[in-house]
Amino acid sequence: MDNINNIHIAVIGCISAGKSTFINGLLCDTISEMKRKATTMNPQIYRITKDKSLIQNNKVIIEQNKKINQELSLLRQQNKLTSDKLTESMYFINEIPDFVKPPKDISYSLLDMAGLNDASTEKIYYDYVESISKTIDIYIIVIDLNSGCDTSGEIKVLEFVKKQIQKNKNGSVHILVNKCDNITFDKDYVFEFANEEEYELYTQIENKCNDIFKNSNIHLTISPICANQMYIYRSIKYNPEATIEMNHLDTIIQHEIGKKAFKDFDTYEKKKKWVLGKMKSIFNGAMLECGYLLLIEKLKDHFSMAHTYVVNHAVMELPHCFENNHITSIVERIYDLLQIFKKKTYNKTILYDEIRVRMTAFLSKEFFPWVGTMHKLTNYKECFNICNNMLNKMKEINKITSDGYLFYIDNLTHLTNYFRLCCMDDVEECLEFLQNAYININTLFAKIDSLLLEKKITTWNVLRIVGKYKKYYVYNVENVDVHNIAYKTITRTTMLLYLLKYFLRHDIWDISPIIINDILSQQINHVETLYIMNNILDLNNQFCIDKSTKSKESVKINNLYVLFDKIDIITSEYERFKESYDFFKTLIVTLNEIFDTPYTEQTNEDIELETDTENEKELEENTSMKTDKKDLIIDESDSSPDEENDIKDSDEPEVVYKKSIKKAINKSKKTVDKVDKSIRKKKD
Repeated sequence: MDNINNIHIAVIGCISAGKSTFINGLLCDTISEMKRKATTMNPQIYRITKDKSLIQNNKVIIEQNKKINQELSLLRQQNKLTSDKLTESMYFINEIPDFVKPPKDISYSLLDMAGLNDASTEKIYYDYVESISKTIDIYIIVIDLNSGCDTSGEIKVLEFVKKQIQKNKNGSVHILVNKCDNITFDKDYVFEFANEEEYELYTQIENKCNDIFKNSNIHLTISPICANQMYIYRSIKYNPEATIEMNHLDTIIQHEIGKKAFKDFDTYEKKKKWVLGKMKSIFNGAMLECGYLLLIEKLKDHFSMAHTYVVNHAVMELPHCFENNHITSIVERIYDLLQIFKKKTYNKTILYDEIRVRMTAFLSKEFFPWVGTMHKLTNYKECFNICNNMLNKMKEINKITSDGYLFYIDNLTHLTNYFRLCCMDDVEECLEFLQNAYININTLFAKIDSLLLEKKITTWNVLRIVGKYKKYYVYNVENVDVHNIAYKTITRTTMLLYLLKYFLRHDIWDISPIIINDILSQQINHVETLYIMNNILDLNNQFCIDKSTKSKESVKINNLYVLFDKIDIITSEYERFKESYDFFKTLIVTLNEIFDTPYTEQTNEDIELETDTENEKELEENTSMKTDKKDLIIDESDSSPDEENDIKDSDEPEVVYKKSIKKAINKSKKTVDKVDKSIRKKKD
């Protein structure tokens, strides 16, 4: 995790584009050799640090680079240079003067990369950059102005960088057009070329780069520079004690006072004295004219995304957190990772989302099978405690944001799978279990809606359906056998599982009225289905058909017995899953705490709708429910058009949501009223 707070800048390009000259100019010393042929052979990383004990002497760095370059150059000449011979050199250096200041607690590093277009080493270097590309945040691609970006090597570099950024979902690009020797800037960094040909070459490079990165959603900037002038001035100002080459002194003097006056400086000492004496007054102007100040402005734009880079580093670190399959270790590593992001300046949404996705995948792979084979686990209590501690720590990780939706939906999906397997021997206990589970899950659905729409939403219509469901079955226990209850338990929770999977098939940002209407209509239709199922079983009791002698009229009922035989197997395993049920009750409580959002509690009206009076209860207990299926069919023609709730294309999302909910509630009222009428008709 040491590199998470480090912004990694890679300087890449073709041979002789001026990469090493640019690096030397930044570091204010001749760290890398500068020749027209390929000079940089090994990847050189310069890590900025404030720890004085780690900083290495420039002379040591220079000698080390020369030694490694010579060794690799010899191997290349012998055609023996392979990927395993390529080793990156890491150096710790002082902060670069007059460079971009990163945000507090964030450092940066520079990668000086060999030219990528050498025929004998091209594959080796491309493979290396690809292997580390996920760590690169800013690509500085150096292009020679005189080439006009008209070579296959330069195009390949640009396309390669684009591909790596898109693959890793991290990185930005600055195109540095080097060898712009005849260019002038004003104080606002507006520049002009001295001749038309150079301007056309620069424009050609700019257009080609823009075309390649078009529609890529990659942040791209471009600027001209004269890296040689930048190197000479910065080296002399910030490293005056180093040996200054005569030709560098000549370059500065001729640039500042012209060739005519230059002849007055006839010795090295005179030249050096004049240059050092004038450097303070001429330095800023030189940095403007060579394009360095414009480069800094462009890089500030890239550094403004520093927190995004750091978050992306954390996301890429997550797979390493899951290398150890011990759940406590995983959560502790994730917890440590998140300590980096306490400050509000970080946009942690991407990181939280990735943590949820990976944690959910881990839970599905490692955690839930524990519960499924709980009867085989001798260390069940230890597993439970580990899992519970994990969920408690996840509270701090999963701060409530709308992208928490998938994580908790996935947990509920697993939960409903276990509901299907938990069948109670006792009828009332089974129904109580089912009712509580149903209300609990629907309450969580209300929380999802509240979370996504950022407002409180009532759940009374759901509770009303649950109330009717309870009335039909709990109050008529004598007419329903255990198999019937088991069947209804499975059917009800299967429907919930379907609803959960239905949510998963849609984009988490889109809770559309179509989805809402469909889900509520499924709930309404299920009430009808359960009522019809009860009538079929009542007919079964009336006919008193023996399993061994079945008449032709009872073919449909025989099919039910086939189902009941399967249910018997599930019921016999109830004890094995009772512990799972208890465990998941704790799980759902913890999930509620993790995703704690305000939602409207049920009102007194809801409670009244959910339960009937004692008198009505007694009447219902004495009434055999044998209503024909046709009595339960809703006549859509009876529905009067509700123009007020008609959804229009111009409606805002919240208006659409409210209208669709109101329509669904009206339909549920009609359904329940229809069932009530059929019950009263039967009583009469």
